[in-house]
Amino acid sequence: MIFLLELLGLICGILLFGWIHVLVHYLIYRAKGYSCDHVAGIFIRWQRDYYDPDEPGKMKFRVTRMNQTYPTILMIKKPADKRKKPTCLKLVIFILLAVVFIALSIINEVCWYDAAGKYLGGFITGVFIGGAVLFLQMIIFEVRNLKDPTGLRAKILAIRDSLMTAETAADIVAEPFDFVSYANASLSDKVNYLHVFFFSAEIRNDLTAMSVCISEITKLNTIGLTDTGHFALDGILFEYYSFRHKIPELATRYYQHSKKNIDNDTDFNGRRRLAYYSFYILGDREAARRYMDEGFAALSVDDPRHLKISRVYEEKMLRYLKSQLDA
Repeated sequence: MIFLLELLGLICGILLFGWIHVLVHYLIYRAKGYSCDHVAGIFIRWQRDYYDPDEPGKMKFRVTRMNQTYPTILMIKKPADKRKKPTCLKLVIFILLAVVFIALSIINEVCWYDAAGKYLGGFITGVFIGGAVLFLQMIIFEVRNLKDPTGLRAKILAIRDSLMTAETAADIVAEPFDFVSYANASLSDKVNYLHVFFFSAEIRNDLTAMSVCISEITKLNTIGLTDTGHFALDGILFEYYSFRHKIPELATRYYQHSKKNIDNDTDFNGRRRLAYYSFYILGDREAARRYMDEGFAALSVDDPRHLKISRVYEEKMLRYLKSQLDA
């Protein structure tokens, strides 16, 4: 019983101090001119909807599949600040906090445990250990950030940087799939690499690179993947099998696997994907035209998450579909 209370306390500690960390992060970056794009944790997501026709930019709450245990937040700014090399300040703060929570858990066991009672004392110990575990995770993350990116992370940043500054498809980094770095990478890095690699190959219309990427996605072990990760990969597969390599069974399978997220993806890329699926897989010209029109309308929305090159590409793809529908 005491063990279960300590375990419950650990989970509560991770959640409690995780949400406090998110709040502090929000307040600091809000003061710097950033706005909150989304907050996510466990089975919930609170995200800004730039495409709400009545209240553009309204934050909306929804229930999702499993996300990471501790909450995360994304703050964005337009124009984006130039990426700066991380400093040691956050690392020092996280180390101090981890030490404090470890010390508090020891003090509780030695000094407060009997006064609080074995059940409450066990729960409190678990809460303090949960805080320590949370900040130990953050220490690992910060140590990795302080190092110059190598391997797959370096590849991800190189592709992202080229996408951010690209005026045309020719400006985007065009390198073969890095199988060696990919094999030794973490699941999150693999998902990020697959996402940016496919996106860059798609804009460059590199069918071979897209095919290689799709092959790796279908072989990926997705155990432990968050709701966002599933959506990112299902969206790629859904799009690929709807148009580039039309296989109705597979397009529908990946659509159904992330149906809620795909249907709620109201930006120009999300609408264009549904328009292509409706036209090429379902043969539903009316639905295709409706999604296409929504995609064109979305191009005029001031969504700071999207790059200039992606707007150019998506407009081209929407115009191509329009030519097919008008034929």
